[in-house]
Amino acid sequence: MALQLKSLRSLKTWQSAHEQDVFFCPERCGHNAVCINDELLIWGGYNDTPNLGSTYCEKDLLWNYNLDMDIWTCVKTRGLIPKNRSGAISALIWPFWYILCGHVFEGDTNDIHRLNLVTLVWEKLNPSGLLISPRDKASSWVYRNRIYCFGGFGSRPTNCLWNEEYDKYTLEMLNNRGWNDQLLYFDAEKLEWVLVQCKGNKPKGRAAHSTVCVDSTVYLFGGRHQTQRMNDLHCLNLESQTWSGSKYCRGNLPIERSWHSMTAINKSELIMYGGFSNDNVPLDDLWLLDVQSFTWTLLVHGTGQPRLWHSASLNMYGDILIYGGCCSNILEDTERLALFACCVQK
Repeated sequence: MALQLKSLRSLKTWQSAHEQDVFFCPERCGHNAVCINDELLIWGGYNDTPNLGSTYCEKDLLWNYNLDMDIWTCVKTRGLIPKNRSGAISALIWPFWYILCGHVFEGDTNDIHRLNLVTLVWEKLNPSGLLISPRDKASSWVYRNRIYCFGGFGSRPTNCLWNEEYDKYTLEMLNNRGWNDQLLYFDAEKLEWVLVQCKGNKPKGRAAHSTVCVDSTVYLFGGRHQTQRMNDLHCLNLESQTWSGSKYCRGNLPIERSWHSMTAINKSELIMYGGFSNDNVPLDDLWLLDVQSFTWTLLVHGTGQPRLWHSASLNMYGDILIYGGCCSNILEDTERLALFACCVQK
């Protein structure tokens, strides 16, 4: 249905909710992004202001970027709007854009909201049964109307959907949060969370990693566990529910990282960009992974635009639209946020 739209901006609901045409969406990181045809949508995240420091971005505003027209548009949403947050996972099951989990002012959350992209109305979902444990910086993908979630960093799992024998949680004593290796999915039709127990060697618990789903195979790369950022690659067959274990890859390998992006440009090639190294350095390298031969190829050693915790979304023309992120050490108070960059594949 989305492909039949001329543009979201042409819908009457969007025109009536239109706030303004602006030069750019305010800088941010830890936001959510998705492409609908040739339009990039941005919601949430946080930014830095000289007077207030780190501040969550407006929760009721949705930003739209049209690559052909090079125009940003801002619309005001309504309904049961999610709390301001960063590090949430998101999923598109037309006409809904789902926002799940993340970090809010009070701490980690496990709530679920969805935005009707036609009416611009939010609703809060109330799943039946036990819920996912509160977390942020997890990864997600959609398969058969199921929103899968792996890993993340969050509260100790209590009174939630958790298998003590299969799921592992590693606590960081400093702030009483930790990493997990849990795989589960949210059934968007039944409105319930379901645990997934797979065969094979599952990846170590991690956060700020990347996952990409191509047909029925998921590719997972990198992320952080405790003090170590990783550069391992794992595959998950969703049909047989089997993890591959750490894959042997040809070529020179990317260095360990978290907060990077990975995007499928076709069924056999993934693009990986940026991230944050074990030396706390923002990265600006661009890599291609051939998933048929499992070969890494360095495309650009330095783009001149280092960033981490950005978004990378593929539009209908094969362009990867990279937006936002942080371009300095995110763990320091002097962090600097990045704006917009476009990586054109075709």
